Amino acid sequence: MAKDQQPGILAQLSETLTLVLSGLLTGFGQRVLVTEFLQNTRDSIAAGIRAYDGGATSLADTLGNKGNMRWDDSLKHLYRSGFIPKDVFKANAMS
Repeated sequence: MAKDQQPGILAQLSETLTLVLSGLLTGFGQRVLVTEFLQNTRDSIAAGIRAYDGGATSLADTLGNKGNMRWDDSLKHLYRSGFIPKDVFKANAMS
């Protein structure tokens, strides 16, 4: 993707992206699902996607709106609930 194509692609993505899911990790003797999801149901989320510049913290703030879950928040929940050990948590954390 050329740099000049990025705004058009982000605009299309902001109109079509509705949900993203991901991940299986090895927990205590079992595999556990860790998720990150985005429900693009609000104008603020679509605007955040369109305005993304590759490092915008405002996008992360926008995506934290009710109904969305970040990868690290899902990992924290799994760790605090005793489903994954600390080393798995640390190895898979994004921040």
